[in-house]
Amino acid sequence: MIMRMQWTVSMLLACMFLLQIVPTLPAAEPAKQPPPVARWTFDKESTDKSLGEVRFDGKGPRAPVYPGFSPDNRALVLDAPAWLSIADEQEGSRFDFDNGDAITLEAWVKPASFTGQHVYIISKGRTESQGARGLNQNWALRLRKQKGLVALNFLFRSRAGAEMPGDWHRWTSTTGLTAGSRWHHIAISYQFGKPESIRGYLDGKQVKGVWDMGGATTRAPVVDNDEVRIGSAYGGERSVSFHGSLDEID
Repeated sequence: MIMRMQWTVSMLLACMFLLQIVPTLPAAEPAKQPPPVARWTFDKESTDKSLGEVRFDGKGPRAPVYPGFSPDNRALVLDAPAWLSIADEQEGSRFDFDNGDAITLEAWVKPASFTGQHVYIISKGRTESQGARGLNQNWALRLRKQKGLVALNFLFRSRAGAEMPGDWHRWTSTTGLTAGSRWHHIAISYQFGKPESIRGYLDGKQVKGVWDMGGATTRAPVVDNDEVRIGSAYGGERSVSFHGSLDEID
């Protein structure tokens, strides 16, 4: 009994000592988010190569309706088929994503109308330019028209293996936005090789979705030196080209 009491008193004294020293410990700094690989804001005319009817004088999301933007914020306007073209830099460039790499794609979008069932916001590969074939989609953020709404859509092509050909893998949200209504913020994050990691966001809220083509997979994506495009892909066909306004693409 005495031994137990002595142990208890010792513990109390130790706790009192800890209570006195804890407030003096330095606070841990919050984890810093890595900067985006690239960002397009369209506050001024882009130096990237453009094709078709491309304008940089559109009315972007603006304060006070959209906090965080200036009252005179400008946006990119694409009259489909039209797009911006960004050359890949080198092997293993900042635009190349392989198994184990995590990617987040986001943009402010205001589609005026739909030219097809799927339209591209930003993507790498599948341009069919300079001899590149249409089966080289490294990654793509798209919008998909379904059931009267415009859903979020993520697409990539898996690499062919010795015993298995490459395949398309597509994730689509089960909810969406309305074309021509207003500005919307969309985002998709994914870690290649971990299909359960896929996340979609619409106006800051997470949305559910399904792998509706090719199924969830741990397979690696196709990676090559094809370019990045904003607003179109697949040879610039009108049916896959975005028609409307875009801003702050990361």
